[in-house]
Amino acid sequence: MLDPNANFQTAIAATNLKVAEIYDVTLSNGNTYYFTSHSQDIIWNVGDDVYTSLPIMRGPIQTNMNLEMDVVEIRLANISGDLYDILQNNTLNNVKVVIKRILWDETYAADMEITYFVGIGDIEFDRQELVIHCRSILDSLNIQVPRNLFQEPCNYRLYDDNCSLTQADYEYQGTVTSGTKITLVDASRGTVYKGIFDDATNTIAIGDTITGGNNGYTAVIVQIVYSTATTGFVWYVELSNTANFEDDEVLTSGANDITLNGTPTTDTSFYAMGELKVNTGDNAGERRPILKDSGNTITLMWPLPNTLVLNDTYSIYPGCDKRAIVCEERFGNEANFRGFLYVPKVEDSLS
Repeated sequence: MLDPNANFQTAIAATNLKVAEIYDVTLSNGNTYYFTSHSQDIIWNVGDDVYTSLPIMRGPIQTNMNLEMDVVEIRLANISGDLYDILQNNTLNNVKVVIKRILWDETYAADMEITYFVGIGDIEFDRQELVIHCRSILDSLNIQVPRNLFQEPCNYRLYDDNCSLTQADYEYQGTVTSGTKITLVDASRGTVYKGIFDDATNTIAIGDTITGGNNGYTAVIVQIVYSTATTGFVWYVELSNTANFEDDEVLTSGANDITLNGTPTTDTSFYAMGELKVNTGDNAGERRPILKDSGNTITLMWPLPNTLVLNDTYSIYPGCDKRAIVCEERFGNEANFRGFLYVPKVEDSLS
């Protein structure tokens, strides 16, 4: 049981005592957000941090006499601002949570607060209610050592800090023509093609619209990786026609161009295992992993709460199957690949 220090006990015995509970929520990037369940904002800590008043429901802190970790569930409502945007990007797992009780009408002093809980939380987010399932720092005893598995697939998650890629750089935006809760059709978005180019003038970038020199068809670049200053791989989505570009065709974007080396092939795996975000409509803010992408139809791994309808807008991002060749060719990110290609397979090591 936690025992208040002498000054806190003295204050408890005083009349008109005003005790408040405050919450420090620290993200993996170091940013800390301050909340309180009190009826008004509170200024506390050495740096005069402002604890924003929110409707907060906290379950009991379940403690154990043995080494079983303490747990607690916290529910925060009316989340807004930049924290809301961070939640929409699913980047809030493994936050550090500190729960304290303070004498809020006193000036800050270390002996005017009690730390009730310190731990790590995983989150669920439904519209504007944030649910944090917290476990005490004893859970750190469960950390895998060594942190990285000696395996052929990459240990990192696509777009995390170790991967170093930024998800927003690969965004493709479109508009729904028709759909269901689990499929999306965009008639203006054609098949994803992968091609090799061997002659480039200046630099073509993601999002550029390219025009074919042979037939005048247009497409939009969704990814391009330069192996050298003039050669590399390109992925594009045809916009004006379902026909494909041809071998040796020059694709131009303003004063920039690339020359295809061979006829591009369809790549139905480019957005598979990636992510879809709905931007408008009844499903606005919802995100789902992509099961497959075929032609102008995207199939999700699990359904949205509402049916997609005409003119709903969306964004999609490519996925990664954690293979070295995908890291190198699709993202040009082999320097950050964290797999071990030469680890022998089980059947080889036992033979």
